[in-house]
Amino acid sequence: MIVTGKFANGNCTEIRSESDGVVSATVRMNETSLRNGWTNQCPLFLGKIEDARGRGIRLDVRWPEFDRDSMQGAHDYGGNDSFIEAAPHCVFTSTDAVRWTRHTSATRADWTVRIPLEIESDQLYIAINLPYTLSDFQRLRETLDASPFVRRELIGASYGACDFHLYEIGEASEVSSEKPAVYIQALQHPSEVSGPRVLDSMLRYLIGHDPEAQRFRRECSLYVVPLIAVDAWLEGLDYHVSGGNLNRDWQSFSMTETRLLRPVIDRIMSLPARPVLALDLHNGWHSMGHHGAAITVMPETSVGKLLPVRQRDFIREVATRTDFIPETAVWEAGYKPHGFAGYMTRTYGIQAHTVEFSRFSIWDRKTSVHAPLSQERLERLGKQLVPVLTDWLTGPGKQPPDLPEVLGNE
Repeated sequence: MIVTGKFANGNCTEIRSESDGVVSATVRMNETSLRNGWTNQCPLFLGKIEDARGRGIRLDVRWPEFDRDSMQGAHDYGGNDSFIEAAPHCVFTSTDAVRWTRHTSATRADWTVRIPLEIESDQLYIAINLPYTLSDFQRLRETLDASPFVRRELIGASYGACDFHLYEIGEASEVSSEKPAVYIQALQHPSEVSGPRVLDSMLRYLIGHDPEAQRFRRECSLYVVPLIAVDAWLEGLDYHVSGGNLNRDWQSFSMTETRLLRPVIDRIMSLPARPVLALDLHNGWHSMGHHGAAITVMPETSVGKLLPVRQRDFIREVATRTDFIPETAVWEAGYKPHGFAGYMTRTYGIQAHTVEFSRFSIWDRKTSVHAPLSQERLERLGKQLVPVLTDWLTGPGKQPPDLPEVLGNE
């Protein structure tokens, strides 16, 4: 039997076979890195078990317990113990790393999650949180490349020499100066993969034959960069491979990916059919007792009175027309000049949001309670967002907001 633990969106070390037959692994996170503040060790586990013989095993995944007193002031991921709290409810298995099934028999013992498994095939992937892997993205790219409604542009190479692409989706024959557009990007933080999952579903839906997808393509355009911190994502890290934070680099532009994106976004924003809305997709760092969703609203003191009203109206539309984002998913004080959303508003004078999706659980409108995250729920959310965007881009969001001079638009 072979157990490996270094994949996109997860990492572990010290995989061992114990004397009692248990296979154990330690999540790649330690007290020293946590105490130092920002850590680049992904606190999630994604592994693969290969075994030609069918048998039952128990996998113990351990988080290192930390001294809470020594962690005062450090970045603890919104409560480091939220991982261990949520993990028994958020274990997934897969035989192909594409379709994932929630595993319901995991239990927690102190800082260890114990997972009984029946190995029935040659390989079994096991994850704590719902991953988005290279297999997922390769399948998406093949689907997009086969569509007549998609144009893919190579815009350069990432820090680690991976190809960096921009996708445009829409009916080319319908492009006009009156056609509004939206720019969406995801994975500035490589372990935050609910955003790419929602985006994956949205893109697949947009190139299909559903009337709402056709209406979007006819009336709007989408520019999208699905995976920004692609190198660190492939390495199973939590931040950029350099250790930096891409969403803090939209003033200095000291990192490869932001330097690549800056002229591309500038070119897009100079087109007659320019984006009037920009969304940056992330993950919330919350436990099972919190929906984990948030959409930023910029404060009046930074952007004036009109933009925050428009932003709250947009959140209300998203919340009332989708099943998994509550109206309370409002993140005040969302204007950060060093962040992507702040950069787009400051530089181009458009409406921009940071959008946080759930990491461990998701609010369910049908029951009004938090339910475990699932692939099906995130796929449904991606589809539901499309008509909301169409109506917003062609209605209230079509005109740029009236921003004060103090914002310093460039």
